[in-house]
Amino acid sequence: TQADLTTKDGCKMAISLLQSSASLLTTLQELVGAQDYTTVDCSIAMLQFWTTLCKAQAQYCIYKMANLGGTTRQHTTLAYLVQAAAGLYNDALSLAQDPRLQSEVPKQAQEWATHCKAQSLTCQARASFHLSIDHRLQKEHGSELARLAQCVTQLKECMEFCKSASLD
Repeated sequence: TQADLTTKDGCKMAISLLQSSASLLTTLQELVGAQDYTTVDCSIAMLQFWTTLCKAQAQYCIYKMANLGGTTRQHTTLAYLVQAAAGLYNDALSLAQDPRLQSEVPKQAQEWATHCKAQSLTCQARASFHLSIDHRLQKEHGSELARLAQCVTQLKECMEFCKSASLD
């Protein structure tokens, strides 16, 4: 099901589905326990990766929902919400580099890692942007410009990374 992330109801639906998925994957991981299955799809590494990615995407949807509508936004809060998603995407990136995933599903693991890194960089840029707005509202123009410069640098880094990612 595709949830419309431009509406609060769509965001709520996506958050609920992603959190349920993460919960079910955690339960499956507990059932698997220390026994690592011979198939990669039920391996601890795979289950940990997908659990973390679902959490990252749910956190990003929470940010999207908080950023919808209205004219009064708490930009510091939005920055913290999206920065939390960046951290979870970084965690998923680390899990995608697990040796078992790299050896048994190398192409997919590379695609997943690329997605996670690009999302993390984008989330970090969004956080810088929101903090720049907060500085502007407080009439701290030097800090605003510094945050905007940081945002531009982060977006350039993301663009360069995406261009250099070879997903053949």
